Amino acid sequence: MPNRPDTDRRSFLKQTATAGGALAVTATAGCLGDDGDDDDAPGAEGEQVEEFLYLNNPQDYDPQRHDAINFIGERLEEIGLEVDIEVMEWGSLFETVTEQQEYDFATWWTFFFAEIGDGLLEHFYSEGGSNYYNYENDELDEQIQAQMATPDQDERVELIHDIQRTLMDDVPKMPLAHMEAPNLYDSTVIQHWEPHLRGFNSYFNMVNLEVEGTDTISAAWPEGMGHLNVYAWGGESKLRYQFNMLFDRLIHFDGDYEIDLDLGLATDYEFPDEETVIYEIRDHSFHDGEPVTAEDVAFSFNYVVENEIPAFIDQTAYIDEAEVVDDETVQVNLSQPLGPINLFLGHEIPIVPQHVWEGIDDPVQQETTDDIVIGSGPMEFDYWDEGSELGLTRFDDHFVGVDFENRYWRIIPETSTVFQLLEDAELTYEPFGRVARQTEELLEEDNHLEAAQQLSSDFWFFAMNTDSVSDVQLRKAIVEALPRTAIIEQFLFGFAQRGFNVVSPAFGDFHTDDVTDYDESIEAARDRLADAGYGWDSDDLLHYPE
Repeated sequence: MPNRPDTDRRSFLKQTATAGGALAVTATAGCLGDDGDDDDAPGAEGEQVEEFLYLNNPQDYDPQRHDAINFIGERLEEIGLEVDIEVMEWGSLFETVTEQQEYDFATWWTFFFAEIGDGLLEHFYSEGGSNYYNYENDELDEQIQAQMATPDQDERVELIHDIQRTLMDDVPKMPLAHMEAPNLYDSTVIQHWEPHLRGFNSYFNMVNLEVEGTDTISAAWPEGMGHLNVYAWGGESKLRYQFNMLFDRLIHFDGDYEIDLDLGLATDYEFPDEETVIYEIRDHSFHDGEPVTAEDVAFSFNYVVENEIPAFIDQTAYIDEAEVVDDETVQVNLSQPLGPINLFLGHEIPIVPQHVWEGIDDPVQQETTDDIVIGSGPMEFDYWDEGSELGLTRFDDHFVGVDFENRYWRIIPETSTVFQLLEDAELTYEPFGRVARQTEELLEEDNHLEAAQQLSSDFWFFAMNTDSVSDVQLRKAIVEALPRTAIIEQFLFGFAQRGFNVVSPAFGDFHTDDVTDYDESIEAARDRLADAGYGWDSDDLLHYPE
């Protein structure tokens, strides 16, 4: 296991299991007697599989996902499960799943980090910060640790391929659809969207946009920001898209997944050995006019370690100490070998002003104030009307810069309202990637709207709490019942590819097609359950094997 700092992160994430799992069996399943206790019927002594709680977002938050979850629930009932679908406001749903783990099934849209090994560590390592399905596999832990420590690219690729095979055989989390969601935009105002692993809202896209006829671009998100504390976020896209513009990183990569030293604070780097990286820092300043120094960079790395910031807990497991070499040079000493140093550390740790944060003893609990959103990124904080609108304005002294003066994010939960505002040219683009029947209709009309589209690392997923769905054969049967193709056709209107692997083909060589693929078949699911010893009673409800 990685040598992690002392932290209560895992106790915060892991909860005591409350639901029973399946027993290991070899019996052949059959139909149970009318009263469920026919001793001669295989599986008769097995208890009925408990009712599973499937959390759903409100209809007006994401109507397609809401309807898709209901559709999935109906399919799962066809294999004999009882499924309680509970609609919950998004913020409460997210907290219930990720913090409390009081759920059995969950579905939403997620993404992996730019460094694929980081994503695997975060989501599937037994102590990963986003392993809210409580998945544990000691052998996989060792593989994840090994690929993080391996500097050889070919060796890492093979390890990551093996990890994918294991995950798609154990299926704690199943992609429903690899997203190609269209980024709708006003083509009379914005041009030059580029494919990028971080998506169309990436730093790379924002600094490369070409804007004509206006100094302002505007977008909509379905929920409020909640806060603007770069140390208190949990990886939410709505905050990542703001922090990437407010706070510089040392390293950024281009659309070809290659490091571009023109985009970040580091002008050069070198690796004296496998546990050391040295960065040269460019001449730059923070939004308040104070210079960005080597001291600020070293402070930013050390601060996340000293304060055990949950958002960067995976990074801090590898950082021993950052030290100032001279006015323009920082050396980061690692606690253990790390292969993807630049994308895992240099691309993820935000550089903050020491003169703002050094007096804050509890950064995670720090409320949003004007000074804590001071960074050195291409945009700076203008105003925030919580629950209504966030305004960022161009930082004219940035070394890359943006081709617009202002970016406004309006909080609009209703999808229909967003599409109407796009049609009326009151919004210039739609960063949430909402897909609805109106998407096709708007694109078919002869108007100012166009769509940029690409396969990304994003995917719709079906996650299972493995504390309550502990039997891998039951998980596989559930996966076989998932109507992935129908979801893409009926709810995503073709703007996606059929999900089959947690590592998207967008990751290039790191992705492999050589993983277990599952039928989308109720019959296949029931056959698998029968072979595993499960049985059904006279009400066609599933029972565990003996």
